[in-house]
Amino acid sequence: MTDIPFVVGAYASMPADKEGQSQYYQLLGEQSWIAGTELPFPGDLADTATRAWLAHALPKHWHTNTVTAIPGTMQHVWKDGVFGLASPGEQGRNAAIQWLKTLRDAVEDVAQLRASADIAAIEIHSAPTKLADTAAFQRSLEEVCAWNWSGARLVIEHCDRYIAEQKPEKGFLSIDQEITVAQQLGIGITINWGRSSVEGHDAFTPQQHVEAAAAAGVLQGLMFSGAGPEETQYGYSWIDGHLPMNVDEPSSLMDAEHIQTCARIAFCQAEGLQYLGAKICVPKDAALVTRLSFLQHIHDAVVAA
Repeated sequence: MTDIPFVVGAYASMPADKEGQSQYYQLLGEQSWIAGTELPFPGDLADTATRAWLAHALPKHWHTNTVTAIPGTMQHVWKDGVFGLASPGEQGRNAAIQWLKTLRDAVEDVAQLRASADIAAIEIHSAPTKLADTAAFQRSLEEVCAWNWSGARLVIEHCDRYIAEQKPEKGFLSIDQEITVAQQLGIGITINWGRSSVEGHDAFTPQQHVEAAAAAGVLQGLMFSGAGPEETQYGYSWIDGHLPMNVDEPSSLMDAEHIQTCARIAFCQAEGLQYLGAKICVPKDAALVTRLSFLQHIHDAVVAA
């Protein structure tokens, strides 16, 4: 896996203050095994001032950063239940498309600030909850894929599908529906281990999703976040809360064996694999080296595959 970039969703394990965040980025940048970070939108991409800070804080040699649109997507979905690229209603679908233009503009701004196209992938989602429609999602992606993304490619980040008898965390389209859209448009899919675990309420659904995307020829990213059936310091049971690996959070179902199984499938079956990574939360008062160690435990498990 040495030639496949490993990215870390640093924002989930980030200190609260800007000085600590700058130090954390510096520490992460000193690790030879880290090739970039997953950035949340809006987050520090929200406005001109924070984008300028971010462009300076990110290590200069990181050229494989990604952006996930899930934080902003869910903020809108909670306010407006029909918002989303997969909305069956034109008002909700168009609102999501217009909002995505602000993400595109932020990516362009960062590229100009860094004088380099250092965001490699944009992870987008099949919102809204419960109502998501495959045909509507495809129409939206046909439009947004045609935009200039400053060198980045769009990928679908799978979240838990809507299951009528189960309280959803996201409740979007199924992996099979998203695979169909990805194949039609020639784009990729990213699997987040924890979000697939949340969907299945087990440790085996992530493997099934990785296998399905790889077999379909659309698996481009694989991110490792944990999940579990118990309430923890990170939230309620089955929360999409980026639990650490089980060596750092015993209730997490994400252990070395499950990580390695999914990684081996990705290495062996996904010819188009573009990146792997880890995104975990940490105790709020954890030292920087502890935050790093939680990420490195996942990376070491991936390497062992």
